[in-house]
Amino acid sequence: MTTCTTLTRALTAGAILVALAGCASNPMTPDRYSGPVRVIAGDAPQGCTFLERIETSSGLVGLLGPQGAENARQTLLWQADRLGGTHVVWDKPVVGDRRTTLSAQVYRCPDAR
Repeated sequence: MTTCTTLTRALTAGAILVALAGCASNPMTPDRYSGPVRVIAGDAPQGCTFLERIETSSGLVGLLGPQGAENARQTLLWQADRLGGTHVVWDKPVVGDRRTTLSAQVYRCPDAR
Protein backbone atom coordinates (compact mmCIF):
# COMPACT_ATOMS: atom_id res chain seq x y z
CA MET A 1 0.00 0.00 0.00
CA THR A 2 1.27 3.42 -0.82
CA THR A 3 1.49 6.23 1.69
CA CYS A 4 -1.23 8.12 -0.20
CA THR A 5 -3.65 5.17 -0.01
CA THR A 6 -2.97 4.69 3.70
CA LEU A 7 -3.49 8.38 4.35
CA THR A 8 -6.74 8.39 2.35
CA ARG A 9 -8.07 5.41 4.30
CA ALA A 10 -7.11 6.99 7.62
CA LEU A 11 -8.79 10.27 6.69
CA THR A 12 -11.93 8.44 5.53
CA ALA A 13 -12.09 6.46 8.78
CA GLY A 14 -11.58 9.66 10.76
CA ALA A 15 -14.38 11.42 8.86
CA ILE A 16 -16.73 8.51 9.55
CA LEU A 17 -15.89 8.59 13.26
CA VAL A 18 -16.48 12.35 13.41
CA ALA A 19 -19.84 11.92 11.68
CA LEU A 20 -20.86 9.17 14.10
CA ALA A 21 -19.77 11.25 17.08
CA GLY A 22 -21.88 14.11 15.77
CA CYS A 23 -24.90 11.81 15.57
CA ALA A 24 -24.28 10.48 19.06
CA SER A 25 -24.03 13.94 20.56
CA ASN A 26 -27.15 15.12 18.73
CA PRO A 27 -30.07 15.21 21.20
CA MET A 28 -32.03 12.22 19.90
CA THR A 29 -33.94 11.69 23.11
CA PRO A 30 -37.50 12.78 23.65
CA ASP A 31 -37.88 15.82 25.89
CA ARG A 32 -36.09 15.12 29.16
CA TYR A 33 -38.62 13.95 31.71
CA SER A 34 -38.64 16.05 34.88
CA GLY A 35 -42.00 15.12 36.38
CA PRO A 36 -42.96 13.39 39.62
CA VAL A 37 -42.36 9.74 38.61
CA ARG A 38 -39.46 8.33 40.62
CA VAL A 39 -37.15 5.54 39.53
CA ILE A 40 -36.46 2.95 42.20
CA ALA A 41 -34.04 0.05 42.19
CA GLY A 42 -34.85 -3.48 43.17
CA ASP A 43 -38.24 -4.91 43.98
CA ALA A 44 -41.75 -3.47 43.97
CA PRO A 45 -42.23 -0.64 46.46
CA GLN A 46 -44.06 -1.57 49.70
CA GLY A 47 -47.68 -0.42 49.98
CA CYS A 48 -47.95 0.59 46.33
CA THR A 49 -50.39 -0.56 43.66
CA PHE A 50 -49.07 -2.17 40.49
CA LEU A 51 -50.55 -0.37 37.48
CA GLU A 52 -49.00 -1.84 34.37
CA ARG A 53 -45.88 -3.19 32.70
CA ILE A 54 -44.85 -0.89 29.86
CA GLU A 55 -42.30 -1.40 27.10
CA THR A 56 -40.79 0.58 24.24
CA SER A 57 -38.00 0.20 21.73
CA SER A 58 -35.43 2.32 19.95
CA GLY A 59 -33.78 1.61 16.64
CA LEU A 60 -30.39 2.63 18.01
CA VAL A 61 -28.13 -0.40 18.45
CA GLY A 62 -24.46 -1.27 18.53
CA LEU A 63 -22.31 1.64 19.62
CA LEU A 64 -25.46 3.77 19.90
CA GLY A 65 -27.26 1.15 22.04
CA PRO A 66 -26.76 3.13 25.28
CA GLN A 67 -28.37 6.17 23.65
CA GLY A 68 -31.22 3.93 22.50
CA ALA A 69 -31.73 2.74 26.08
CA GLU A 70 -31.78 6.36 27.31
CA ASN A 71 -34.35 7.29 24.65
CA ALA A 72 -36.49 4.37 25.81
CA ARG A 73 -36.16 5.42 29.48
CA GLN A 74 -37.36 8.94 28.71
CA THR A 75 -40.32 7.62 26.72
CA LEU A 76 -41.28 5.20 29.51
CA LEU A 77 -41.13 7.89 32.19
CA TRP A 78 -43.57 10.00 30.16
CA GLN A 79 -45.84 6.94 29.69
CA ALA A 80 -45.74 6.10 33.40
CA ASP A 81 -46.70 9.68 34.24
CA ARG A 82 -49.68 9.55 31.85
CA LEU A 83 -50.82 6.31 33.53
CA GLY A 84 -50.84 8.06 36.90
CA GLY A 85 -47.78 6.19 38.13
CA THR A 86 -45.55 7.53 40.84
CA HIS A 87 -42.70 5.00 40.66
CA VAL A 88 -41.07 2.75 38.06
CA VAL A 89 -38.81 -0.25 38.42
CA TRP A 90 -36.65 -0.83 35.32
CA ASP A 91 -36.00 -4.15 33.70
CA LYS A 92 -32.58 -4.65 32.14
CA PRO A 93 -32.38 -3.16 28.61
CA VAL A 94 -32.29 -5.71 25.79
CA VAL A 95 -29.91 -4.61 23.04
CA GLY A 96 -30.54 -6.71 19.95
CA ASP A 97 -29.33 -6.61 16.37
CA ARG A 98 -32.04 -4.21 15.23
CA ARG A 99 -33.41 -2.47 18.31
CA THR A 100 -32.89 -1.65 21.97
CA THR A 101 -35.89 -2.57 24.14
CA LEU A 102 -36.61 -1.42 27.68
CA SER A 103 -39.52 -2.26 29.93
CA ALA A 104 -40.60 -1.14 33.38
CA GLN A 105 -43.15 -1.93 36.06
CA VAL A 106 -45.30 1.09 36.90
CA TYR A 107 -46.65 1.63 40.44
CA ARG A 108 -48.83 4.19 42.16
CA CYS A 109 -47.85 4.82 45.75
CA PRO A 110 -50.08 6.64 48.23
CA ASP A 111 -49.07 10.19 49.14
CA ALA A 112 -46.33 10.22 46.50
CA ARG A 113 -47.82 13.01 44.36
